[in-house]
Amino acid sequence: MSSESSRVFTQYSKPVIVGAGITFTILPMIVVGLRFYARRLSRTPVGIDDWSIVVALVLCTASGVVEILAAEIGGLGSQQPQGPHGELLHTQTLTNYEKCRYVNLIITTLNHGIVKISIVLFYRRLFIVKPFMIVSGVMIAFVASWAIAFTSAMAAQCHPPAYFWEAFEIDYAPRCLNVQVLYQALAISDLILDVLVLALPIPMVASLHLPWKTKIQVIDILMLGSVVLGSGIARVTSFYQVVNFTKHHAQAYFEDTLWYTAGPLFWSFLENAVAIIGACLPTLAPLWTKKQWQSSKIGSYLKGLRKSSTSGSYNDLEGPYQNKDSVEDASSRHLVGLDSDQSLPPLVSISIYNGSKLPDSENFWKVAASDTSFWDAYVSTRPHYSPSFYSLLYAHHAAHSTTYETAHDVGRGAGQVAAELAAHFGHVVATDSDADHLSVAKRRLSPTFPTSRGTYTHSKAEDLAQHHPAGSVDMVAAAEVMVLTDAASALVSFAKILKPGGTLATWFFGRPTFSDADLFAKGQGLIDQIMIHNWTKVIRGGGPLRRWGYKRCADGMESWLDFVEFPTDTWKDVQRIKWNTHSTLPFFGKEACGWDIETVSNVKEGEKVVVKEDPDFWSNRWDVAALKAYFSVLFPGFREAVGHGDEEIDRLFKELGEVMGGEGVVRQFTWPYVLLLATRR
Repeated sequence: MSSESSRVFTQYSKPVIVGAGITFTILPMIVVGLRFYARRLSRTPVGIDDWSIVVALVLCTASGVVEILAAEIGGLGSQQPQGPHGELLHTQTLTNYEKCRYVNLIITTLNHGIVKISIVLFYRRLFIVKPFMIVSGVMIAFVASWAIAFTSAMAAQCHPPAYFWEAFEIDYAPRCLNVQVLYQALAISDLILDVLVLALPIPMVASLHLPWKTKIQVIDILMLGSVVLGSGIARVTSFYQVVNFTKHHAQAYFEDTLWYTAGPLFWSFLENAVAIIGACLPTLAPLWTKKQWQSSKIGSYLKGLRKSSTSGSYNDLEGPYQNKDSVEDASSRHLVGLDSDQSLPPLVSISIYNGSKLPDSENFWKVAASDTSFWDAYVSTRPHYSPSFYSLLYAHHAAHSTTYETAHDVGRGAGQVAAELAAHFGHVVATDSDADHLSVAKRRLSPTFPTSRGTYTHSKAEDLAQHHPAGSVDMVAAAEVMVLTDAASALVSFAKILKPGGTLATWFFGRPTFSDADLFAKGQGLIDQIMIHNWTKVIRGGGPLRRWGYKRCADGMESWLDFVEFPTDTWKDVQRIKWNTHSTLPFFGKEACGWDIETVSNVKEGEKVVVKEDPDFWSNRWDVAALKAYFSVLFPGFREAVGHGDEEIDRLFKELGEVMGGEGVVRQFTWPYVLLLATRR
């Protein structure tokens, strides 16, 4: 054995191979077991990505056993015996080794593909949007084709296969492929595929509506699987060393293949094991301690990206703003939430849901169009948009446009805004993501909203430009919508359908607030407690699909819509008007959700910001029974959260009634709200 060969190959001795075989057979078992335990802790359903990693584990275990056998009965990592005159001897030990090598090449090659597919399947649970589903589907098909092709090549590298272990490698040429070239091609292409697979989610994360620091943190979590690259590089290096050594020391190589081929087999097995471990690492977050998780901002994001590839909702969040049927978004993703006990959310639950129909048990918005009692109460308890409020919209529009042909009511609720717009515009389009909601609007608007003057579009805000011609709309009105959308994509869509000089008006109102200062001091805290109590039940008390969609929504409300960014090359005369800012705009915050709320401001220089205190501008007059009715239909899911034997709710309403002066005593309530106005250039 030359000094060069000794220097390059001594690290792959028999004890090293056996020790690594035992260690890296056991470690993946432990990690995969922890993966399933994490699923159980987080109450996350076991998916096809989990079962595929189990298949990979079985093959990896088989590979480890074969690796150990190759060393124990095949002499791998030891000196190959020779005849008395240095001639090659085809001993039973060599035959055993070649059989083990043949089997291991097939197993590890197939398993490389299975692990990669499992990782892509894991990503598909996170980013279930149509473009990613297509790209990831192509990647799965490519990896599967690669695995089948190379596994088949390994199985058929000699004809007949027995020639692989019956002949010396130096005699392979007539009946075998050039095995060293084949192995090197496998190792290099495998490493390239690893890079492509691991890079797959980066564009998706980069498009998140999050600070870049947080995006990098998310990528870091997903890139835990990149540990496989180290073993992949080592494997390629090992193959290169063998090929290079064979070119310069062919005789030495063929006389001692048991020693020289130990490195490539060692790293082929080790890469399998490390790949399985790396594929599992991003799923183990529930096993971290609460303190470790909450000490990082990323902990408040990594719970559930929710998204769908089906048309249907201006909402891309699960939770109170989740469409009853499906959700879709083309760019922004949302990472949210903590479990009800605030323990670590599972990274496998960084999920963009693609159910074309959510299970009713998980659907907070589930309410039938035929449920007239709900919709009547829903409309009657909403704040009344005063004529003075609408005059702000019309005055802004009149300052920039003289046309009143078409207005668009986005997220039309039960049709209140559409009915108002119909009095000023020749044609009104009412849009909603859900067919049931559109049915409600049609039924309620039909007496005063003839079909000749109104149409209905089943679409989300971000997709309006797919349904309506460019430059066809004079005004877009979007009430209670922007915190539910990918604001940047929605604004692009609005800008496309608006005429130059057209108006965008979007607003959001928050919690009912006592107009009287004394009542505010005594009773507003009780209203806040009721709101927190109900939202805590809804956010933390439901299943995992219900709890994953609240983070950006809470941030947007807390920001008073300042997170909405108007590009100056598209919009002008931007106004942000805020009323009653002493009150609480968000429907829910940290107390109900359990995570920190972060405000975002994209207010630009030159935008007009106005802050007003006016308790009479919007107002409702309610007694305690009417206030309770408001809470019961604030969102459909509150019908199960309000009253119904809830002692805490009963106690709070009793105290509130006493503060208000008893049953039947009517008090005035106002609202915190914000209006954004902008003109299309």
